[in-house]
Amino acid sequence: MSIKETTQITRQLNAIYKAAHLLQEHFVDKKVSFVGEVSTVAIIFSTTNFMHLCGIDYRRGTHLFFQDALDRKINLQDIQIKTDGTTFQKLQVIGSLDLLLGKHISIVGRGVYSSLRYDAAIRTRKKILALSLKQNGLIYIPISLLNLSSKEIGPGQKVTGIFSEDLTSGELKMIMEVID
Repeated sequence: MSIKETTQITRQLNAIYKAAHLLQEHFVDKKVSFVGEVSTVAIIFSTTNFMHLCGIDYRRGTHLFFQDALDRKINLQDIQIKTDGTTFQKLQVIGSLDLLLGKHISIVGRGVYSSLRYDAAIRTRKKILALSLKQNGLIYIPISLLNLSSKEIGPGQKVTGIFSEDLTSGELKMIMEVID
């Protein structure tokens, strides 16, 4: 990694740490359902997805990348920049991941972003970011974080509510509801 890339990564560490804590609190060991005007998308997030959402390869592996982010001790020597050019696009928006739990989001159906094919996406209505998803039976798995400032995807359907189900206890929790 070059000095310039190391500096860019260092500037984004707090955003990475913030995103890891958000995912730990709201997504890990939970099924999070985004209820749209027409359909519902239920996401199950694995800690191993996080490294890919950041656009980074970590020599210590996916599990330790997430744990090191939670512990605020990512080792820059273990980071490798992806050769496809997506690392810094993803890092520009990783700190805004919390917007996907707000009132101004949409569900987008199947599509293609650059060469990435996805079955659905949760996106901000403003051109900020989207979480692309791959369907696995009745649930969806995050596959990539998309920076919408560089390329557009469809507007989709308005999300009217978000709730989570704890996969261990079965406890249901309302995260967001739009009341018109």
